[in-house]
Amino acid sequence: MHSLFSNDRRREPRRLVSATAALFSQRRYLGLCLVEDISNTGVLLVGEFPLQATALELLVQEPGCEPVRYVGDVVRKQERADGTRQFAVKFREGAAQTTSPAALTEYVLPRP
Repeated sequence: MHSLFSNDRRREPRRLVSATAALFSQRRYLGLCLVEDISNTGVLLVGEFPLQATALELLVQEPGCEPVRYVGDVVRKQERADGTRQFAVKFREGAAQTTSPAALTEYVLPRP
């Protein structure tokens, strides 16, 4: 486990959160991951890595908050000794924006 303010890979302080991230490529749904930590410049996600995707759109949502949209690039993938898969996404400059529920209609979500 890393320190909350570990500088092993990032220069910005990390914040542990209870959030999920819906992953999209060209507005097509790829999957849902847990957010392990987030900073001003990127996010560390836990879950299945979407194959062949290097550029992602993420809708990050904390309980009780509006989703926030980020655009970023996958910069690292790894598997822990316990088999948990993680990947890091570096946000593009100016890529964060609050997303209204109406704006979510642009995304192609899986059918139940």
